[in-house]
Amino acid sequence: YYYGQNYLDWDIVREYLKLLGPENDSLHLEVWGRKPPSGYFMNWKEPYYYVENIIYFWEQYKKIYPLPQDKTTESKRKKSVRRK
Repeated sequence: YYYGQNYLDWDIVREYLKLLGPENDSLHLEVWGRKPPSGYFMNWKEPYYYVENIIYFWEQYKKIYPLPQDKTTESKRKKSVRRK
């Protein structure tokens, strides 16, 4: 949010998550003017890999059980291929 990026987009958040660790003191001073009020984000890797795993398994699940909108898109694609 501080950098004007979409904080709801994981592809963006994943890059900025690393900046919350204690090794980025200059960023913390820039944002808060002091140590972060809630403390440093010492273990950014745990939530990072947690979300990455959820996204991975969700993609695998959708391959097995496609969502209804994916089925209609796929059937339209198959029909257009057959016509050619």
